[in-house]
Amino acid sequence: MAEQRIGLLGGTFDPIHLGHLLLAVHSYEELDLDRVIFIPARRPPHKGHPAAGAAQRLQMVRLAVANDERFLVCDCEINRTTPSYTIDTVRELQQSLGSETQLFWLIGSDMLEDLPTWRKVNELVDMIDIVVVQRAGQPPADFSALRPSLAVEQINRIQGHAIEVPLIGVSSTMVRERIAQGLSLRHFVPESVEKYITENKLYQQQK
Repeated sequence: MAEQRIGLLGGTFDPIHLGHLLLAVHSYEELDLDRVIFIPARRPPHKGHPAAGAAQRLQMVRLAVANDERFLVCDCEINRTTPSYTIDTVRELQQSLGSETQLFWLIGSDMLEDLPTWRKVNELVDMIDIVVVQRAGQPPADFSALRPSLAVEQINRIQGHAIEVPLIGVSSTMVRERIAQGLSLRHFVPESVEKYITENKLYQQQK
């Protein structure tokens, strides 16, 4: 059996927007992936409580990637009652996808500073390829924050997998603010996600 190359993109997706999708598309192409799996988190350890519920965020991700064979959605973290630790998710996916699958965990360069605080990060880095996604036009990723926690070989491996994607000036915070201000979401989120947000009156109390 030929080895599969699978990208994993975790996050709260509160809500998912076109920036997430374009990041996934460019990662798919740059890394020559077979699929990108979106993994919405139920209880992200490094963030506060999401504004939308877990089931709602999962449904928005499913709507956003529907009918695109490049993308899949995993609900393993949504179904977990404990915090969404990446290493637990990787172990679960390695077991379900099999040893012939090579996994790439995609993180934005802005998350690099937090990587040393991830649960069992040394073990995680040896289990999976961490790919730092650098947005064009932004300052270069600073890998020095990894030195106290990771071995030189591990840091070199992470640097070797770094990729660059076009700068996409959209964030979930921006989307929520636009909703609170009654502004259009056209070109910010997929139409199916905008319809879901409107029908369920999500984020309207966001200040």
